[in-house]
Amino acid sequence: MGRITPTFRQLYFKYLHKLSKHFVPFLRDKQKVAAFNIFVSKTWDYDNAAMANSEVPSTLDIMNLTAEVDNRAEIELLSRKLDELKSMYNKN
Repeated sequence: MGRITPTFRQLYFKYLHKLSKHFVPFLRDKQKVAAFNIFVSKTWDYDNAAMANSEVPSTLDIMNLTAEVDNRAEIELLSRKLDELKSMYNKN
């Protein structure tokens, strides 16, 4: 008999279930709970194909990598907007 390897999706939701049961209830700040939920939904909704096809060894590593990429993209966008505002301010 061959070994059945769970799919990425199965592993991902298994980790989410464990985090929802053993991590989230112990967050004291409701904003952090909301941030966790947003993090999970954005990561899965937007980048599940990239996560599933990556060769990062653990689902949690993949989530962290994906979040880091998302954070970096937001930082870059905000940095460009700030530069635009600075140049507009300096013209006046």
